[in-house]
Amino acid sequence: MENNFFRRIPTDLDLNGPVLAYTTQPSDASGNKDASVTFTVAAEATFPNDTGAEDGGTITFQWFEDGGSATGLTNNAQFSGVTTATLTVSDLRTPQDQGRKFYCEISYSSNSEYGSADSGTGSAINQPLKSDEASISVNPELEIIAQPSDRTVGENVAATFTVNAGLTDNTYLSDGAVVYQWYVGLGNATPTLVTDGTVQTTNITSKVVTVTEEGQAFDTETFSESKSFGTGQHNVNIPPTGSNVSFTVAAAGGGRGGDDAGGSGGSGGNGRVGTFTMPNPQARGRQLNFWMGNQGGGGGRGNFPAYGRPGSSVAGHGGRGGGAGPRGWSGGGGGGGGASAVLRDGGDKIVVVGGGGGGGGGSHVSGTAPGGGAGLGLGGRPFTNNELNNVSVGGNGADQGNDGGGGGGAGGGHRPQRSGGGAGRDRTQTGRGGEGGRSGYRSDIVNFIPPGGGNSGNGYANINFQYTVTTSRPITTTREETVYTTTNQNTTISGQGTNTLTITSDESSFNSIRKVYAVVSHVTATNSPLTSDTVTSAVVNNTDANNVIIETISTDETANIQAANLSNGDQEFVAGSTDVNLGSGAFIYSIYSPDKDMNVEIDLYGGKGADNGGNAGGEGGFSRIRFTMSKNVEYVLAGMTDSVQTPYLYRKASLIANVGKGGDAGSRGRGGFGGGVNNGGESAPGRNGGQAGTHLTNLPANGIFGSVTTLTATSPDTKATAPDAGRTLPCSRGVYWRDQGVSACSDVEAGPQPGIIYNTPLPDDPVRFRWSDGDVVSGTAWINRGYKAGYNIIQTAGKKETSTSGNGGNGAIGGQGGSNGYGGAGGGGYQDGSVTVVSTQLGGSTFSDAKVILRVVT
Repeated sequence: MENNFFRRIPTDLDLNGPVLAYTTQPSDASGNKDASVTFTVAAEATFPNDTGAEDGGTITFQWFEDGGSATGLTNNAQFSGVTTATLTVSDLRTPQDQGRKFYCEISYSSNSEYGSADSGTGSAINQPLKSDEASISVNPELEIIAQPSDRTVGENVAATFTVNAGLTDNTYLSDGAVVYQWYVGLGNATPTLVTDGTVQTTNITSKVVTVTEEGQAFDTETFSESKSFGTGQHNVNIPPTGSNVSFTVAAAGGGRGGDDAGGSGGSGGNGRVGTFTMPNPQARGRQLNFWMGNQGGGGGRGNFPAYGRPGSSVAGHGGRGGGAGPRGWSGGGGGGGGASAVLRDGGDKIVVVGGGGGGGGGSHVSGTAPGGGAGLGLGGRPFTNNELNNVSVGGNGADQGNDGGGGGGAGGGHRPQRSGGGAGRDRTQTGRGGEGGRSGYRSDIVNFIPPGGGNSGNGYANINFQYTVTTSRPITTTREETVYTTTNQNTTISGQGTNTLTITSDESSFNSIRKVYAVVSHVTATNSPLTSDTVTSAVVNNTDANNVIIETISTDETANIQAANLSNGDQEFVAGSTDVNLGSGAFIYSIYSPDKDMNVEIDLYGGKGADNGGNAGGEGGFSRIRFTMSKNVEYVLAGMTDSVQTPYLYRKASLIANVGKGGDAGSRGRGGFGGGVNNGGESAPGRNGGQAGTHLTNLPANGIFGSVTTLTATSPDTKATAPDAGRTLPCSRGVYWRDQGVSACSDVEAGPQPGIIYNTPLPDDPVRFRWSDGDVVSGTAWINRGYKAGYNIIQTAGKKETSTSGNGGNGAIGGQGGSNGYGGAGGGGYQDGSVTVVSTQLGGSTFSDAKVILRVVT
């Protein structure tokens, strides 16, 4: 027999795989904003000469981003060709895409699997094989962050015009500085490039004259009205301008059962009481009809008709009580209480309130008769709207047996009809009390305000509502017209070639005719040059003073007081060094206009995140807002500290606007940008970059400290854990005022002002600034305040998880901290809708310290 133990079976399968190699490595690429770049590789698979293997497979490609997902890139709006030899990166952004690095990994895919009959090879012995890394360079663009503003000054007073411009990627500033060229229209001429020096011009000037006109004004006054009624029918007319309608309606209680020598009669049940509101569309111009029931009568004793009379009501009267026994021993049952109802326009009933049942009569046999049933409460069972057009009359109580007490009558109310109490039996049982009437209401017309209640007496009702009355009155109005004249003027210009131009004139002849703008350029910027907004430079004979008082409040007990006339130039605030995070209180500016309501414009710059080696911290957010600064009302600027670096602007207690700080960079990636007032922060790029929160238009009442700060939260506020960020409060909570029970969004009450006697301090009384411990800060003015120092949750940044990573930025919603060497996210901005947003953007502030610029708008 043949031995086949070592028999060989021929096969074409070759398990020897090839060796992969790159014949072309990817190269660095550059492009402009919105353009695309490509990275290309070429590769080959080589088989050893002594294997005899055939190349039966293919080379596969997968592109990766350094710091990106471990599973590689996927095709989307920005990436295409991710599994081919050529990767295309589209829609380039600056600086977001600057320095991003990509590489390819190749593998070998065989055409046959192990054990098949077809020929093939195994996997490559050196797969996956990683290519060199190649990076993107995105050419920068110029951007004008803050435009110049209009200026109106007096004669020989310097008017300054500033444009804040820069590159989208400041690493290119090594190629040269941004160049500024200013153009001014002297007189009413077309603006031309100017040089430093003094020039005399003949200009057309303007004079404003006042024209008086007669007209009418309309005044609207709001009145409140309250009415109360007892039993019977009552009508109330709601005016067409009526609002805030609410009413309470009560049904009558049942009568008490009659007493007997052997036992007392039962007490009558309560009629129901309900309170309702009526939406304006259901109430305006309508009549409400109130039908109030009477209380049921009490039962008598024997030897005469002893039943209690029923409580009368148009809405549904109660039932009569049962009579006494014929031998005169027992008491009669109490009458049921009358229902109460509310109708609209004398038609459909919209509320029916059930009356109480009558009490049972006392029996000759010792003992107390049971009381009447309470009228069933509103919502006792569901009722359809149509049912309310029908009401029930309470059932009569049954008469006695021999010496048993008479049964109480049932209360009137919403159908179905309720029965009266049963008759008492001779010497064994007193009469039962009557049942209470039911209640119901039209939920499509009125809203029930729980809880309900009970009423033992006659039915009653009360109603409250408001309405407005508009009257006209004659008024005199004025308007302004401009008359032009010609005047010579000497004008001195300085600052050409810088970002700030100064113009001083000795004659008030321009009157907003002179035009000013800047042209900025840079040698590398792809969109150079850029032209700023065109603004006006006006010189007037006598400028109105636009004064503000600035109270700089630190940790001491005395404020530093400064008066500034905004007509003479902008007021700048830069973040200081005293810090709430160091445990010594806040460092804030309290600002107010002492003379008048004043239109102002504020530039808010969030601080830039910290750099890390060659990785840049995220730019702070920037916004320009406008609003009217009310006379003698405090506006508080907080967050101007080393660790916060985020300007938060409050009007008394309420946060009205803030911008976010940029996130710190990590050793492997940049930080995210801070957001403007209408922008959330930016997430930091990379696999473990910090994530930015969603921008909010309304802040919840409770806040969250970010995980960076050492401060602790007071319930109901909380604190995030690393790397998570927090959320600020919509109103200042403070320490002293919080402990006094003053709510976060309320104004603060006045203390004793010299020369004024306060019997009852009002919330809008003037008051001086109090420190977080309650001490009055010396030097601060008596104005309307609401800001509460010491606890406001403006420290919202998320903490980095590893030492080489970056912290997030502070903001309305803070930025999350990064991990594994990646940057933190930028903080978000916020505005409460009370300001006008001139401009807002993600990033834009390259200042390491937060900055705020205040100016008057004329």
